[in-house]
Amino acid sequence: MLEGNRSGNANRSAAEHHGILLSNILFLATGNHPPAGSTAANRKRLNQACQLIGDTIIHSIEGMIPFGIRNENIFRESAARPTSERVKEAVFSMLQFEIEGRRVLDLFAGSGQLGLEALSRGASHATFIDNSRAASDIIIGNAKKAGLFELCRVSASDYASALRGNAGRESYDIVFIDPPYDSMLVPNALRLLVSGKMLAPHSVVVCESRCASAPKRKKRSEESEQAEIYSGVFGEDDSLASAFDIRKSSAYGITRITLLEPKMQNG
Repeated sequence: MLEGNRSGNANRSAAEHHGILLSNILFLATGNHPPAGSTAANRKRLNQACQLIGDTIIHSIEGMIPFGIRNENIFRESAARPTSERVKEAVFSMLQFEIEGRRVLDLFAGSGQLGLEALSRGASHATFIDNSRAASDIIIGNAKKAGLFELCRVSASDYASALRGNAGRESYDIVFIDPPYDSMLVPNALRLLVSGKMLAPHSVVVCESRCASAPKRKKRSEESEQAEIYSGVFGEDDSLASAFDIRKSSAYGITRITLLEPKMQNG
């Protein structure tokens, strides 16, 4: 996708920059380059573009996402609550030497940014599951734009139904679980992955959950962090917690990223 050209004028206003981004959305939606105009005019064009796209309403474009040796902007669906660039970079820093040749499952995939990023870094295949047809269409469009569509399978279905249907059929090396924070769906997704034997040997599960805000300049205690993981990731389920080792857990603002390894691979 397109990014507005940056001029040498260091004093360009944020409003002007946003106007360029909004103009680019119209270009991608209609195939016609919109004329330059005010931010207000470009916002009007954005609304028109959203109507052309259909039920998918796109609220923002977040930075640049690397796909292999190229950079591509990626559409974000508003309902998908996309992972921030800072969090995404942290996740792939944790996984950097474990991606090549791996099979990936991206649950609650939204725009597909996590699975597509893994493919761009050498993963062999990615399965995307999201119950929103609009989100699935966005994933397909992003995958085609990135030249990665042949490595993808996209399912517009409920995560639980999809996982139950896949039980015993396929296993994954890397699993991303990133549901809306207040849904508390991470624990059930983990249960289904374990019961369906969908975690390959030496696999890693990346869970994204809500992080309670810590007081400024005050480090949270290890006990409070463990309690947050026990609740947000394992749903206070002792048997589920006992099935995994916690490799790493880090907080980024309101987001907690927890990397899990199933204990069956260590036993």
